[in-house]
Amino acid sequence: MINNDIFKCKNIRKNKLDIIKEKYISIKEEDKLVDLFKTIGEGSRAKILLLLTTVDELFVCEMVDLLKMEQSAVSHQLRILRNKGLVKSRKVGKIVFYSLKDDHVNDLFRIALEHIREEGLVL
Repeated sequence: MINNDIFKCKNIRKNKLDIIKEKYISIKEEDKLVDLFKTIGEGSRAKILLLLTTVDELFVCEMVDLLKMEQSAVSHQLRILRNKGLVKSRKVGKIVFYSLKDDHVNDLFRIALEHIREEGLVL
Protein backbone atom coordinates (compact mmCIF):
# COMPACT_ATOMS: atom_id res chain seq x y z
CA MET A 1 0.00 0.00 0.00
CA ILE A 2 1.02 3.56 -0.59
CA ASN A 3 1.95 5.65 2.41
CA ASN A 4 0.90 9.33 2.48
CA ASP A 5 4.37 10.29 3.69
CA ILE A 6 6.03 9.33 0.39
CA PHE A 7 4.33 12.07 -1.61
CA LYS A 8 6.21 15.31 -2.09
CA CYS A 9 3.27 16.89 -3.87
CA LYS A 10 0.84 17.91 -1.14
CA ASN A 11 -1.83 18.80 -3.69
CA ILE A 12 -2.83 15.25 -4.58
CA ARG A 13 -6.57 15.24 -4.26
CA LYS A 14 -7.92 13.00 -1.50
CA ASN A 15 -10.22 11.01 -3.81
CA LYS A 16 -7.36 10.32 -6.25
CA LEU A 17 -5.07 9.31 -3.40
CA ASP A 18 -7.72 6.90 -2.09
CA ILE A 19 -8.14 5.34 -5.55
CA ILE A 20 -4.38 4.98 -5.97
CA LYS A 21 -3.97 3.43 -2.52
CA GLU A 22 -6.73 0.94 -3.24
CA LYS A 23 -5.58 -0.11 -6.71
CA TYR A 24 -1.79 0.28 -6.65
CA ILE A 25 0.25 -2.90 -6.75
CA SER A 26 2.73 -4.04 -4.15
CA ILE A 27 6.47 -3.38 -4.52
CA LYS A 28 7.00 -7.11 -5.11
CA GLU A 29 4.42 -7.12 -7.92
CA GLU A 30 5.93 -3.94 -9.32
CA ASP A 31 9.39 -5.54 -9.43
CA LYS A 32 8.02 -8.67 -11.11
CA LEU A 33 6.21 -6.56 -13.71
CA VAL A 34 9.37 -4.61 -14.51
CA ASP A 35 11.32 -7.87 -14.74
CA LEU A 36 8.71 -9.34 -17.09
CA PHE A 37 8.98 -6.40 -19.48
CA LYS A 38 12.78 -6.50 -19.34
CA THR A 39 12.65 -10.19 -20.22
CA ILE A 40 10.28 -9.85 -23.16
CA GLY A 41 11.89 -6.57 -24.23
CA GLU A 42 15.19 -8.17 -25.19
CA GLY A 43 15.30 -8.51 -28.98
CA SER A 44 15.95 -12.20 -29.54
CA ARG A 45 13.58 -13.25 -26.76
CA ALA A 46 10.84 -11.02 -28.17
CA LYS A 47 11.37 -12.58 -31.61
CA ILE A 48 11.12 -16.10 -30.17
CA LEU A 49 7.91 -15.18 -28.37
CA LEU A 50 6.52 -13.57 -31.53
CA LEU A 51 7.20 -16.78 -33.44
CA LEU A 52 5.38 -18.76 -30.76
CA THR A 53 2.37 -16.43 -30.96
CA THR A 54 2.13 -17.34 -34.64
CA VAL A 55 2.38 -21.15 -34.39
CA ASP A 56 1.52 -23.52 -31.57
CA GLU A 57 5.02 -24.89 -31.08
CA LEU A 58 8.48 -25.02 -32.60
CA PHE A 59 11.64 -26.93 -31.86
CA VAL A 60 15.05 -25.29 -31.52
CA CYS A 61 16.26 -26.19 -35.02
CA GLU A 62 13.21 -24.49 -36.57
CA MET A 63 13.83 -21.34 -34.52
CA VAL A 64 17.51 -21.34 -35.49
CA ASP A 65 16.52 -21.38 -39.17
CA LEU A 66 13.74 -18.81 -38.83
CA LEU A 67 15.72 -16.36 -36.67
CA LYS A 68 19.12 -16.90 -38.34
CA MET A 69 20.70 -17.33 -34.91
CA GLU A 70 23.14 -19.86 -33.50
CA GLN A 71 21.62 -22.89 -31.80
CA SER A 72 23.40 -22.09 -28.54
CA ALA A 73 21.98 -18.54 -28.53
CA VAL A 74 18.41 -19.75 -29.16
CA SER A 75 18.76 -22.41 -26.45
CA HIS A 76 20.10 -19.82 -24.00
CA GLN A 77 17.18 -17.46 -24.65
CA LEU A 78 14.67 -20.31 -24.38
CA ARG A 79 16.16 -21.27 -21.01
CA ILE A 80 15.62 -17.72 -19.77
CA LEU A 81 12.06 -17.65 -21.12
CA ARG A 82 11.30 -21.02 -19.52
CA ASN A 83 12.76 -19.91 -16.17
CA LYS A 84 10.61 -16.78 -16.28
CA GLY A 85 7.48 -18.86 -16.93
CA LEU A 86 6.88 -17.55 -20.45
CA VAL A 87 7.43 -20.75 -22.44
CA LYS A 88 7.07 -24.45 -21.74
CA SER A 89 8.76 -27.44 -23.32
CA ARG A 90 7.67 -30.90 -24.40
CA LYS A 91 10.17 -33.61 -25.26
CA VAL A 92 9.50 -36.20 -27.97
CA GLY A 93 12.48 -38.53 -28.27
CA LYS A 94 15.46 -36.23 -28.65
CA ILE A 95 13.45 -33.28 -29.95
CA VAL A 96 12.26 -30.60 -27.51
CA PHE A 97 9.25 -28.59 -28.63
CA TYR A 98 8.59 -25.15 -27.19
CA SER A 99 5.32 -23.29 -26.89
CA LEU A 100 3.93 -20.36 -24.95
CA LYS A 101 3.28 -21.16 -21.30
CA ASP A 102 -0.29 -19.84 -21.44
CA ASP A 103 -2.65 -17.50 -23.25
CA HIS A 104 -1.53 -14.50 -21.17
CA VAL A 105 1.76 -14.31 -23.07
CA ASN A 106 -0.08 -14.48 -26.37
CA ASP A 107 -2.47 -11.76 -25.17
CA LEU A 108 0.43 -9.48 -24.20
CA PHE A 109 1.83 -9.63 -27.72
CA ARG A 110 -1.58 -9.41 -29.42
CA ILE A 111 -2.48 -6.29 -27.44
CA ALA A 112 0.96 -4.73 -28.05
CA LEU A 113 0.64 -5.34 -31.78
CA GLU A 114 -2.87 -3.87 -31.81
CA HIS A 115 -1.52 -0.84 -30.00
CA ILE A 116 1.36 -0.15 -32.39
CA ARG A 117 -0.84 -0.74 -35.44
CA GLU A 118 -3.57 1.52 -34.06
CA GLU A 119 -1.04 4.25 -33.32
CA GLY A 120 0.47 3.96 -36.80
CA LEU A 121 3.81 2.96 -35.34
CA VAL A 122 4.29 0.21 -37.93
CA LEU A 123 5.46 1.40 -41.33
